[in-house]
Amino acid sequence: MAFPIDPETRFLIKERQRQERDIIGGRLELKDATAFSNQARVEGNRVVEPGDGFINIIALILFGVLFSGLSYFVLRWLIIIADSEYSSPTILSYIVFPLVALLFGISFHWIRDRLNLAIYAVAEIGIGMATAELALGTGNALTRLLAFLTGIRIIVDGTGRLLKFTGLWKQETK
Repeated sequence: MAFPIDPETRFLIKERQRQERDIIGGRLELKDATAFSNQARVEGNRVVEPGDGFINIIALILFGVLFSGLSYFVLRWLIIIADSEYSSPTILSYIVFPLVALLFGISFHWIRDRLNLAIYAVAEIGIGMATAELALGTGNALTRLLAFLTGIRIIVDGTGRLLKFTGLWKQETK
């Protein structure tokens, strides 16, 4: 059962949608729009309002830990598969593993750039934490060092994306 929306609220919703279309279409400047706060900004093809900083930090902690734990076990599982497959590699394994990596890369790029979700940045930070944790495992020292540095790089990208998405970091345009 849906609650009825009063006419004034319905008008305000439609006006905000109209103004967003006009801003994206270049017919209205963001500073002239009355339906958005002064902190709003245009990102890609949408107008973004900054969120509450405290809630973003809590979400980062909770989802970061969740994605870190999940990613850790997924990465461990992938390493076990890779170890078993590459203990006696076949021509097929040299073709399938890079194609799977390419498929994941294209999918994650689409999710990141097209959907433009803040949860992606949090997931990226969690995956970076899990990747850095792989350095604690057994194996070659160089491989463990590369896992740790890769984890740091993923965390840096995720943190930058989260700060830009939430509006806590504003980059000056030149």
